[in-house]
Amino acid sequence: MEQGKVAVKEAKVVVKQGQAVPAKIADVLARLGITPMEIGLDLRVIYESGTIYRKDVLDVDPKKYIDNLSAAAGQAFTLAVGIGYPTRETITRLIGKAFTEAKSIAIEREIINSETVKELIGKADKAASGLKAKVSAPEMNDEKPENNGQ
Repeated sequence: MEQGKVAVKEAKVVVKQGQAVPAKIADVLARLGITPMEIGLDLRVIYESGTIYRKDVLDVDPKKYIDNLSAAAGQAFTLAVGIGYPTRETITRLIGKAFTEAKSIAIEREIINSETVKELIGKADKAASGLKAKVSAPEMNDEKPENNGQ
């Protein structure tokens, strides 16, 4: 008490945001004249450089805003990866993409290394199977059918 009034010497959180205020605390706060309030702006119009923006233009749906922001971030990421722009967010994807493309070129050019050997063996096996099927097909044999007495 200072000069007959209650003086608050230090800030104290008695109830955290979102929690219900217990009856005893609400009673003490009401006696001290401390009441809950919501602070904000209720914009009707904004005037900027000769242009007046009405409330319907200023009213933004928070969920739609967040959805649009999220979609824009996704599109920016896709663009950055597409043009090869390295950032902390894109570098892992860019390195993976470069590895995949390099491996694909190595397989196409039949460059043997630890990353391509399995695929190249599989490719050779398919080619060998294809050749085997062609060689064993009757129409491909060089032998002529026997002339049954004709």
